[in-house]
Amino acid sequence: MLPASARTTAKPMSGKGKRGRPKSHAHVARYRGGIVQGPLRLALTCLHEPRRLASWRWGLPTIEETMGRLTGGRVKDFRVWLNGRRRAPAWFVAVLRAEIEAQIRHRQEILAKLAEYKPQDRAAWKRILAAKARAEMMAGIGAIGKRRKAREEALRRAEADARAALGQVTR
Repeated sequence: MLPASARTTAKPMSGKGKRGRPKSHAHVARYRGGIVQGPLRLALTCLHEPRRLASWRWGLPTIEETMGRLTGGRVKDFRVWLNGRRRAPAWFVAVLRAEIEAQIRHRQEILAKLAEYKPQDRAAWKRILAAKARAEMMAGIGAIGKRRKAREEALRRAEADARAALGQVTR
């Protein structure tokens, strides 16, 4: 028989160790609970760009992915900057500033293009369609024009038949 120290007993909590954090817990929305939004964190949330995920659904990248995109993967311990425990270096602040200014310029260009854009005027569109239908009718194109042409042709034939019948009767 084995000594008591060598015997194995079934432990009720075995296999239930500390679970890993899902990737969604690294997202910026997860940090909003109880954390003051400093200028660096606010700047980083502005730079989140929605994108298509592997399942073709829209989603947001994690903070790590956004920081990797901004810094080229150079920075690993950036959370101390975002949480305010340490000051961020000047180059990082310059990168955030440049990215946000580029977004602002891009959105201002879009606003300028929207100001130049002329929305559809329903009355003008109806006038264009009516003029097109009239032109088709007069040219004999389209359903209305073909019916009109057929009706005129039938009237011509009927008149010709009537003249021919009158010519035979009078002789």
